[in-house]
Amino acid sequence: MVIRIDKQRDLLNKTLLIGIILLLIFMSITPSYAVDNVKKSSTLVSSGNILYVGGMGPDNYTRIQDAIDDASSGDTVFVYDNSSPYYENIFIDKSISLIGEDRETTIINGNKYEDSVILINANFVNISGFTIQNGANGVKLNTKFCTIVGCIIKSNYEDGIYLYSSIGSRIIANNITNNGNGICLIFSSFINIKNNNISLSDWVGILINSNSNNNTIKDNNIFNHFYLGIIIGSSCSDNIIINNKISDIEQDSEILLYKCFNNKIILNNLSSNCREGIYIEESYNNIISSNTFLGNYWQGINLVYSNENIVTNNNITNSDRGIYSYYSYNNKIYHNNLIENIQNADDGYNNSWENGYPSGGNYWDDYTGEDNDGDGIGDTPYHIPGGDNEDSYPLMKPWRGGNQQPYASTIDGPKRGKPGINYNYNYVATDPDGDYVWYHICWGDKEIIYIYGPYPSDEEVTLSYNWSEPGTFTISCWVRDIYDEISDITTLEVTMPRDKLTSSSPLLRFLEQFPSAFMILRYFIRGR
Repeated sequence: MVIRIDKQRDLLNKTLLIGIILLLIFMSITPSYAVDNVKKSSTLVSSGNILYVGGMGPDNYTRIQDAIDDASSGDTVFVYDNSSPYYENIFIDKSISLIGEDRETTIINGNKYEDSVILINANFVNISGFTIQNGANGVKLNTKFCTIVGCIIKSNYEDGIYLYSSIGSRIIANNITNNGNGICLIFSSFINIKNNNISLSDWVGILINSNSNNNTIKDNNIFNHFYLGIIIGSSCSDNIIINNKISDIEQDSEILLYKCFNNKIILNNLSSNCREGIYIEESYNNIISSNTFLGNYWQGINLVYSNENIVTNNNITNSDRGIYSYYSYNNKIYHNNLIENIQNADDGYNNSWENGYPSGGNYWDDYTGEDNDGDGIGDTPYHIPGGDNEDSYPLMKPWRGGNQQPYASTIDGPKRGKPGINYNYNYVATDPDGDYVWYHICWGDKEIIYIYGPYPSDEEVTLSYNWSEPGTFTISCWVRDIYDEISDITTLEVTMPRDKLTSSSPLLRFLEQFPSAFMILRYFIRGR
């Protein structure tokens, strides 16, 4: 009798144990299956299909627009050059990639008098590898997060590339020639224009206007334009014009800032025979730094009704007047080299021409004072023609600028937190030459180095990040100045402990929320 009861009890225990195990297995598998389906669905959407235009395939399209019309978001339209030129005016209203086989030989001809060669009204559009020519407005974009890469634009009318209300676009490695304007940005932000050859515009190489902000114009060759090289216009802010070569502008200025603010003009090489190298009108809080002026100008830098700008570390030669200020106040002008100008400066208004001692002022090739104490700064001030201003600390030798290593950044922020929550970290780096700096940061959870900047020396930069998984991570940061000098590395260890209620395993989450389950399992496994 006792034996029968024990057998029945063992059978019941085993049945309950199996039931609990099956229940837990079901709970752990079901969510994983759902997540897996979501991931697969997302992957399929982003990968897309490839539609071919031209070439020899039996299902290839003959017109680019037909392929675009049949494409879905995430698809790629690849265009062969054997059927080039394509006489089309193209409209894109979906997130696709449009790629040409060879940008020198894959030609889209806009037929001159019709609309844009390419009109885009979609997000996440990618265009690369074309010659785009003869459009009424070249390329027009009304989109968010579109990308134009590797195109050649040869248009005889209006803009080569016209971006309207576009965010996050990229125009990279193009030859843009024979247009009214080479590239035009209207109400467009976070645009990256890089490595383009932009030439022979009737008016302007690159026009940035009407609340177009946070754009980067970098490493472009802008030449042979009738009127202007680059314009940053009304209410535009936080644009960076860096490391461009601008030459042979016929009529006006190589770079014009008009009614704009908080823009940075850095490391550009200017060499035209025109009115001004950089003309700044009714603009404030802009940075003009580390540019080289080699042309013959009326003025190298002209400040007109413009206040609180910083002009530093520029090399200005061969101008009628190196730096000219007209009804402009509270501008800070220092560490510039003014050499072989007919008149190095002209300023009758309240501006500062030095950065204090021992940092110093500017180098003037016509300064006749002495340096008896050998500190590299003249013992007597340099008088600025046009008014009563002086450079109190004139430099005895040309400012070398940017050759010293920036100091390592500080990192200030929480050392512990929870996964999935944004945390702010403050960084401050000092460059001894006062150059702008970039922050190179690895957050420790991925093998990715994020680059932020450029930011002024000594400016506190706040960046946010969240770690999606628990663990201990090392934030690494080093700083690079505009001359590519690198600081030492600063690190900060951050711990994101696993929340006991947020385990990645559903089985563990169940057991963590119901700890008595451990006792039940142990009871059955041990046979009471």
